[in-house]
Amino acid sequence: ILCGCDQAANTVANTGSTLTCTVPAGHWVVFDFSATQTRRQILSNGTPSFASSTIVDPADKKAVKSFATQLTQAGTYSYSDAFDPGLSGNLIAR
Repeated sequence: ILCGCDQAANTVANTGSTLTCTVPAGHWVVFDFSATQTRRQILSNGTPSFASSTIVDPADKKAVKSFATQLTQAGTYSYSDAFDPGLSGNLIAR
């Protein structure tokens, strides 16, 4: 789940479809992995970019199950999941 999008609150990203999310520049988006049974790591691809997430392992009961990032400048931020390359998208900061 990706929170913070103008399109809809709690937008769900699905494998095989590219998610596009629009936010004002300077805002934060949150990737929520609490419902996943798969390891996740969000990787920022291209420019502009954001810091990639740490690996989220659902078997680790103490792990934080979300990742927040601030889109500091206007542009299109592309991302993918290191463990599921079919899970990808674009965050558009305006």
